[in-house]
Amino acid sequence: MIDSVRRDPESLPRRAIIVLGSHRSGTSALARILNFCGAALPGKLMAATPRNALGFFESEPIYQLHEELLTDLGSSWKDLSPLSENWMQTGSARQYIRKMAELVTQEFGEAPLFVLKDPRICRIVPFWVEVLASIKVEPVFVLPIRNPLEAAASLEKSELVDQQKGLLIWLANMLQAEHDSRGYPRSFVEYGSLLKDWRSVVRKIGSDLGMSFPRLGRRAEAEADAFLVDELRHHVVSEEELSVRDDVLHWIKTTFGWMSRAAAGKKIPTREIDRLYLAFTEAEKAFGPILAHAELALESSGEAARNLQDEVLEIRAQRDAVENKVVPLNDESGQLKKKLESRDDQVVELINCIKLMLVWVASNGSGNKNSSEELQVLMRAMDASESDSIAETTLEGLMRYQDSMDSSSVYSGSVPARLGFGKYANSGGPSRPAAVKPTEAELRQEILELKTHSENLGTTKEDFENQVRLLRDQLEEKQSVFGQVVSELAQSEEASNRERSDALIFRGKLEEAENRINAMFADLERRGEELGRQEIQVASLRSEKLELERANQELEVLVLEGAREQPSYWEAELQSMVESFSWRLALPIRLLGRLARRTSPAELFRRLSKIRRPRK
Repeated sequence: MIDSVRRDPESLPRRAIIVLGSHRSGTSALARILNFCGAALPGKLMAATPRNALGFFESEPIYQLHEELLTDLGSSWKDLSPLSENWMQTGSARQYIRKMAELVTQEFGEAPLFVLKDPRICRIVPFWVEVLASIKVEPVFVLPIRNPLEAAASLEKSELVDQQKGLLIWLANMLQAEHDSRGYPRSFVEYGSLLKDWRSVVRKIGSDLGMSFPRLGRRAEAEADAFLVDELRHHVVSEEELSVRDDVLHWIKTTFGWMSRAAAGKKIPTREIDRLYLAFTEAEKAFGPILAHAELALESSGEAARNLQDEVLEIRAQRDAVENKVVPLNDESGQLKKKLESRDDQVVELINCIKLMLVWVASNGSGNKNSSEELQVLMRAMDASESDSIAETTLEGLMRYQDSMDSSSVYSGSVPARLGFGKYANSGGPSRPAAVKPTEAELRQEILELKTHSENLGTTKEDFENQVRLLRDQLEEKQSVFGQVVSELAQSEEASNRERSDALIFRGKLEEAENRINAMFADLERRGEELGRQEIQVASLRSEKLELERANQELEVLVLEGAREQPSYWEAELQSMVESFSWRLALPIRLLGRLARRTSPAELFRRLSKIRRPRK
């Protein structure tokens, strides 16, 4: 199906420009510029966010289906391992191809040229080639290249991905995107060049892809100029800084260098990239599972920390609400205390007034012994009584004194009436003896009201104090829970620090593995060079062997022909060779071997029998 797309371009007038770049590599800006130049955008765009205020310019439904697809494959956009090579031959792949083809038709309609962008496509290029082939659309690719340190810093800010993991994501995406887009029209462009001079970048894309953009008028230029502002690039890192950073893997620096040269129009060293890609894939098999477990633990601890933070916020809100309730209660309690203190002062003043009146009554009485004793007992009882029972004690004492006075019939009317108590509770203090004389029942009622009011004040005070104690207990409980939450947060942070430390250890192991693989590759290169030299030598030796064999064959022909024509001559020559010391051991044997191959045994024996042995 892929081959049919590439063999028959005339039957595929529609084109999809696939922006094939890693996360935070300028894919959104590039997609928007291509849209200004005439490439259609999807119908349901992903909503802008604070991290991409100008928009993503990619399809929300396609993004959602990408997430579903990767989840079904047990992967994600942060995964470093490639997808299964056999997945494209499964029924699940065919279902997703059909679903995605329907989405593309819904999002882009019959647009002859449209731009497709999602960093997740870097991992599933073969899948997308099949999708576009099913709806007869030719894929072309534009690969935006951004300094990996800039991309990782931006990804860390937007997605809270550790910078080292962000660098590895960039490496994995770019290696796979470059590998899977080979053989198709493609163009490499630099993100910095796009911001500085987008017109030159668009011309380069058109030249690399062999196409013209339908919308390149003044209006499009003005829109593109207004869109590309310096604020789009929040992180700027020079290539020099990247080259000297020790915390960046050599693979990343090398890959960025290759991609940058490709953006400059130079040829990609595919053989070297393939070897690096293979080495990275093999290394990922070693550190990938460890990194996956570490990330899972980190995500779990992060989720627990977020839950604890939510609980802390809730507890703080409850504490603030309790404090808001406690403050007015404290104010009201203070006011009640002031009122109680005022009442206590009034009671003391009333008692003193009563004592003075009783002294006056005793000094003006008839001298009745019983009544005088009653007054003395009453005054002692008043001194010994508590403030909340003194009114009742005074009333009882006055009643006894009334009885003693009635028995002597010195005074007429009740003692309380003669003492002239007024409405104490309502007036706020003791009244002076007045012309209006209250009855005993009225005096008793006034004392009861005073007692009841005092009890109510005490009860109200006690209730408020109980409520305050309850609120304080709740506050202490919440503060205890808050302290526990803070402790758990500290433990979670400590666990996160340990995981970061483990990640650094893993990174060190990864660097060691990279160094070993680089050393292995260097050794293989040396052996390859040595093998090449040996192959050259072998070829040279083979050539010499062939020449010697041809010469020997020619010599054998001459020997045979000469032997047939001048047997006596060759017999003499053979005799001289037998007599020669240097040839006696080697050359005769060769010649005899050749003769043995060319003549019959009887003829060879006959000729040898004629050769005379040398004389000693």
